[in-house]
Amino acid sequence: MIIGVNMDSDPAEASAFLQQYPAQFEIVNDPDGELAREYDVIAMPSSYIFDRDGVLVTRHLGFKVKRQDEYETILVESLRLDKEGY
Repeated sequence: MIIGVNMDSDPAEASAFLQQYPAQFEIVNDPDGELAREYDVIAMPSSYIFDRDGVLVTRHLGFKVKRQDEYETILVESLRLDKEGY
């Protein structure tokens, strides 16, 4: 599951951004930055990958096009079923 977190305090700004760059996943609003504090977000965008038990597998701060293949490999590996098939 992919969830985006929007931290804009102005809903109109978030709406305008999403009009220009539609998301194909759920977006939750966090204008007070509670999630950012909880996960020590220090760069935007940041990506956090959790396993099915909610354990943080890895995080990426920022986004670099030249590392896109690396990011995709980590996502694919994270989505694989475990040995028992769960």
